[in-house]
Parts: sequence; C-alpha cells; structure tokens
Amino acid sequence: RDFFRDINNEVKELANLLSDITFLIRKDADFARPMVLKRLDISQIVEAVVARFRPAFRNNNIQVSFRREKKAEVKGDKIYLEKLFNNLIRNAAKYTRPGGRVSIEIVKTDKNVEVRIKDSGIGIPQKDLPHIFDRFYRVKKARTMNDVGTGLGLPISRSVAEMHGGSLGVQSLYGKGSTFIVTLPLLSKNHK
Repeated sequence: RDFFRDINNEVKELANLLSDITFLIRKDADFARPMVLKRLDISQIVEAVVARFRPAFRNNNIQVSFRREKKAEVKGDKIYLEKLFNNLIRNAAKYTRPGGRVSIEIVKTDKNVEVRIKDSGIGIPQKDLPHIFDRFYRVKKARTMNDVGTGLGLPISRSVAEMHGGSLGVQSLYGKGSTFIVTLPLLSKNHK
C-alpha cells in the first residue's frame, strides 16, 4: 500500500511539473489557452481547492481555518484561477510543519477581493523575498526539505493573477511563516 501511495504521489508531481512547463511555454510563445472569462464566485473556487488539500492537512496534523465572503464575484477563468490557488495552498501544506496552522481568508474591499493564505511554516528569508517570483528560483531551506518543487508555482501564480488584472504579494518572516495575498478586481453589481 505504501509503495502504491508513493508512486501515486510521484505521478501527481510529474503531472504538475508537466502542466507548469506547458503553461510557461505556451504563455511565452503567445499560445496560451485563451482565457474563458465568466462571472465567478472566488469563495467557491478557493473552497473547492481547500477541500482537495484537506487530506494532506489532516495527515500532517495541520489546523486549517477558512473564512469567506458571500458573493465575492470576479470576472475570471476558472481553470487558471484554480491553478493559482492550487499552487498557493499546496505550498502552505508543504511548508507548514506538523501541528502548524494555515488560515485562508477572503475579504472584500471597495473595488477588490483579497484572498490571504497564511501559514505558520518555515517562512522565507529576507534576502530571498525579492526573487521568489523568478522562474526556477528556490529558497535554499526549501531545497533541503526533500522538496520536489520546481520553482515554477509562484511565478505562474503571479502571472495568472496579473492576467486577471490583479496581483500577488507576500509577507514573510523566516521561521514564523508566510502570508500570500492575491488581489483581484471585484465585479460591479451591474456588470454582466
């Protein structure tokens, strides 16, 4: 059973790597999948991604809290937005130690919706913060944690946020955890 679980995890990682590389190649060649923009409730998208990672959180004894807004609607591409939040929530699960905490909060401001993903994980050293959105950049501490990441998840996530007229930022203290903040424009009530 352990052998098959390990093989399954490896296959998932390879599929994710292939997906990330394909995304970047297509985007660089201006051949990315066209965005299919629809009215979407960002809370529902994030909630579905959180549900996908609940077993990983449970297996590592990580407490998860999720606070959402009702009807935080954006004009977006569901597949791209799922990829963005999948990358960020996967990182929160991966870099938070057993017994730690992850909180996901969705907050509306006047014109935007913010999705804040906060973990009590290993954090990011100050010297690395300016580079974490560079392709293939990996923090040295993460490379020593048996981490099979590629350094593509954060650049792709930022790219997806920008494709939607938004942004992705980070606040982090080494050894204390990180907060990633996705900001996306809210749809106005009369927008179709």
